[in-house]
Amino acid sequence: MKIFGSVFFSFWSLVAATALLAFPSCKLTNVVKNEATVGNSILLENFTADWCSSCYYEMKNINKQTAGLGNKVILVSHHWKDDFAISHSKELGSFYKVSGIPLSMIDRTKGLVSDGVIFYPGKLTRAVLDKKLAEPKSVTILLTTSYSEGSKDIKVKV
Repeated sequence: MKIFGSVFFSFWSLVAATALLAFPSCKLTNVVKNEATVGNSILLENFTADWCSSCYYEMKNINKQTAGLGNKVILVSHHWKDDFAISHSKELGSFYKVSGIPLSMIDRTKGLVSDGVIFYPGKLTRAVLDKKLAEPKSVTILLTTSYSEGSKDIKVKV
């Protein structure tokens, strides 16, 4: 998960830093730090592009199937061969041999929707998501955050 981790944390660190700089009075509130907030979640990665006409309709299916699941589904869109593509997405696409779009994968796990890891997102169903959410997870990630009002430093400890 090296590729996802660096993109995810880089992106959210940038968002948090931008928000704090743009809104100096911004304070971290409603931070819940207990076991009740820990639960299963799914990483749903979608290969897409701004020029892909089919991708719009497949994203509608993804939105329909994930409706009501809130933060149990973490959706990451990897732009493929377009102006929004970043090196991590290109590397991931090469690794999984993405040759066309739209394509998706759940937790980079084989056999959930198709025989391989990647699948056509039109085949995604709520039953697949519910089944995956019911599986025990073998990894837990604990994040500890701190914010210094004076220096505007944000620290995230993984």
